[in-house]
Formats: sequence, structure tokens, C-alpha cells
Amino acid sequence: MVFKIALRPDQITDLASLRAHKPELIDAIIENLAASLEPLTPPDAKERFEKLTQEWQSDTKFLSNIDEIALHPAYQRIIGMGPTVIPYILEKLITSPGYWFWALKAISGEDPVPAADRGDMVNMTQHWLQWGREHGYGAD
Repeated sequence: MVFKIALRPDQITDLASLRAHKPELIDAIIENLAASLEPLTPPDAKERFEKLTQEWQSDTKFLSNIDEIALHPAYQRIIGMGPTVIPYILEKLITSPGYWFWALKAISGEDPVPAADRGDMVNMTQHWLQWGREHGYGAD
């Protein structure tokens, strides 16, 4: 729905005034803006994450160098997906632990693992899962 409005600037001082004069216009603007915005979590994010994870794990399963593992293009694309994938990564830490710490740190900008636990996969996992719970990701 398209609305045209002919009001002088002195007639409208803010959105509240506009809503009082033309509520249907404000509703249409909000509806159009909402429809034009991409969802915060794209519907295919989980599928894309799983595909990239499979590619990454397949290509790196015989590597031992963490730099090579973390710099793999699929892993980098996972990181590039941003915070959307944090719940998926935390889920992977529970179901099939792996080298997800680099991605979590890159995406979140945080590192909850104390120096004493670096290199201990079990403790590192526990620290990240606790971080997830504290940040509302529901990692159990």
C-alpha cells in the first residue's frame, strides 16, 4: 500500500504527531520497513552452517596444525556468518567437540577460558558452554 501525504513541515513535528494525523501511514511505513529487512537469523543459516561444517571437518580431519584447521575457507565462512551461528557452535561442542574455540572467540570477541585451562579441551568446552548460558544461548 502506498500513501502520499501533503503536509507542511509546520504541521508535523515528530512521528507521534504524524501518527495522530495519519496512523495508517505510520502503520504502512512500519510494515514496509519490516518486510524489507532481512531476518536476524536467515532461514537457511542452520543448513548453511551444517554444510560448511561438514566441508571443513572433511577437509581437515587429517590435519594437526590448528592454524591450518582454523584458516580453512569453510571455517572462515562459518565465522563470517557472525553471531547467528553461536548457538549452532555451542551445540556442536556438546554433541561432537572440536576446534570451535577460535570461531567462538572471533565471533564473540571474548574468551572465557582462563590461561590455566588453555589446551584442555574438556575444560575449554565447559567454559564456553558456561559463557553460552550466561549470554542467553541456552547451552547445556
